[in-house]
Amino acid sequence: MNKGDRSKLDFLVLIVKWRKFFIINFIIVSILSAGVSLILPQWYVGNVTILPPVEEQSDLGLSSMISGLSFGSLGLGGASFEANIVIAILQSRSLLESVAKKFSLQERYEADDMEETLRMLKKRIVYKLHEEGTITIFSRTKTKHFPGKSAINEARYLARDMASFATAKLDSINKTIRLTKAFNTRSFIERRYNQNLDDLKKAEEDFRAFQEKYGAIALPEQTLATIEALAALKSQQVAKEIELGVLENYYDSSHIDVQRAKTEIREIQRKLEDYQQSSQIDGKKDGDMKLFLPLDEIPEMGIEYARLLREIKMQELILEFITPQYEQARIQESKDTSTIQILDEAVVPIKRIKPKRAFFVIFMNIVMFMVGVVFIFVVEYLQQIQRGERDKQDQLAQIVDMLATDLKRASRLFRKRA
Repeated sequence: MNKGDRSKLDFLVLIVKWRKFFIINFIIVSILSAGVSLILPQWYVGNVTILPPVEEQSDLGLSSMISGLSFGSLGLGGASFEANIVIAILQSRSLLESVAKKFSLQERYEADDMEETLRMLKKRIVYKLHEEGTITIFSRTKTKHFPGKSAINEARYLARDMASFATAKLDSINKTIRLTKAFNTRSFIERRYNQNLDDLKKAEEDFRAFQEKYGAIALPEQTLATIEALAALKSQQVAKEIELGVLENYYDSSHIDVQRAKTEIREIQRKLEDYQQSSQIDGKKDGDMKLFLPLDEIPEMGIEYARLLREIKMQELILEFITPQYEQARIQESKDTSTIQILDEAVVPIKRIKPKRAFFVIFMNIVMFMVGVVFIFVVEYLQQIQRGERDKQDQLAQIVDMLATDLKRASRLFRKRA
């Protein structure tokens, strides 16, 4: 048997020797720890599982962008924009303060002021973002020491009510944010829509006045193609400017979507300048055939007529584009539906989350077992020292006895010889 095995055997012998001590210690600690767990505050948790809103997408170009902006597009990384908005609202002072006032939590927490109450509440209303995109909101409550049945029931129902109220407040705050954004978007598009109506009306009046004064002027087909192309480009430019205006209501100038819109506007402007400088394109497939006639090749009277006609066509195209956008913005503003879909509503919790009595009893017994092992080692060590001292005393006594015996023998021998 090597030294390690002997040490283990000695330890086992020591435990068996002190087995009564450990059994009594286990019984006492189990009873005491179970009793302590009964007087400790009991914690309960209520939870609600929600699905962040999924915005309806429209086929109307800019309207899709408006819908996408109506809830989440704040540039938060990680999870989806919608989930990040939900999380931001859950951590907001508005929501936490509403919960604190609704349930008189400053008094319940025995906090000195609202700031301390909110700090405590922020640790008790928490969330978990799941991989599938759902969010679970947890509301934790606790009783005081020595809780009775009524105090326990109060904490259980409070956990459910706080989770439900926090979810309802989340929906209310998010709905307000959506409506505010929708109002700003609708106001911006409405101003551009009214401007377009005024511009179209003026263009039609100018065109009618020109015709009344000079009569109708026949333009070549190439010129009409040029006018339609310029009008289409100009309407695209206006559409992008509207999109840029909407984006600038939500993002700063450095945002990627703002930069993209500005780049597209510059590209359209460059094409417009190219058309104005020269309306001839490279038609390698059909030879160098002129598909568009430069406006500077039209007689002066025809130029004015073409400009007026181009303005009308351009305003008509803009109106054709902006009208559905305006209607979609009005629809978004008028929406008053719930923004949060509740998958699992809060229910009254049955089991407490802590203290976990069995775990607490086991943990305390493990701790006391370790303390007991240290205790018996110390006792055995002290006893060993005492045994060592007694052994030394016995050895000294033996030496004295042997010396005394020898001395007696020598004395007897000396007397005989004398």
